[in-house]
Amino acid sequence: MKILKNILYLFAVVLLFGACDETDPITLSAEDASVAFDVYNPELGFKSASVKENSTTPLRIPITYSGLPGGSDITISLMVDNSSESNPAQQGVDFTLSSASITFTGGYGTQYVEVNPVDNNVYEGNKTFVLSIVAPEGMKSNTKNSIVVSLVDDEHPLKEFLGTYTVSYTSGFDGGNYSFDVLTSADPDDETSIVVTGWSSNDYGVVFPNDIKISVDKTNETVTLPLGQDLGASPYGPCYLYGWNLDDDSEIMDGSVVVTFDNSNYSIDFGDNAFAAYIYDGSNAGYWLGAYYNVVWTKK
Repeated sequence: MKILKNILYLFAVVLLFGACDETDPITLSAEDASVAFDVYNPELGFKSASVKENSTTPLRIPITYSGLPGGSDITISLMVDNSSESNPAQQGVDFTLSSASITFTGGYGTQYVEVNPVDNNVYEGNKTFVLSIVAPEGMKSNTKNSIVVSLVDDEHPLKEFLGTYTVSYTSGFDGGNYSFDVLTSADPDDETSIVVTGWSSNDYGVVFPNDIKISVDKTNETVTLPLGQDLGASPYGPCYLYGWNLDDDSEIMDGSVVVTFDNSNYSIDFGDNAFAAYIYDGSNAGYWLGAYYNVVWTKK
């Protein structure tokens, strides 16, 4: 009797595993088909793409139809919306689209819509619009069916100062020569100001998280660097930008450093001005994290 029970149990197990054969096909239906932009920024959490206003090459945005081979042809529409944008781009004025609709044949595939920017030779700031896919009725919705497109204005009055600078300096602690790169970008709130990303203290291996700003007077060929700007957290405590003048050893804690720039290559020599990252809170408060002498910004 015991032997018979074991045989029946073994037979049931075989039937169970036979019903779960890994070779069983996965069934897909037409309702599983979807269409979406193939541009996604996981850090920002939404789709984004950009093109310079003066670009002679259009921005090509891929759109993928995920369906069944041999399936039905579909036509999607493309909708432009700028109603929620702070500086909206106008279709037909700031850009044109290669097509208002796209047809996919064969049940799947990737095609492109092209955004052609219009260069108007007037500074108006970066403009944006939202481009959305309007899929056929009944098609599965997709979270990637909209994309934010930015038209980057090339006529910024400080465009010569935008890009990457190498900041070279002599350390006030060990006398060594160091350098780090910063990225300069347009200040969206002030066209006479530049946002500086990546301020560092290489002799301590610290890259500060906060951006700082400098202002540029092109008429008088001067650059103003306000001190007291919050550089943000560091392993030693939060810091702000501190400075002093080497000529008279005077401290400049809350004022500004004003120097001239070279209008031939837009380099900036800070001369007799020295800087430091001043720790303003925590157990190390009152100490400097990095001291910068012979500071020169060289445009790459």
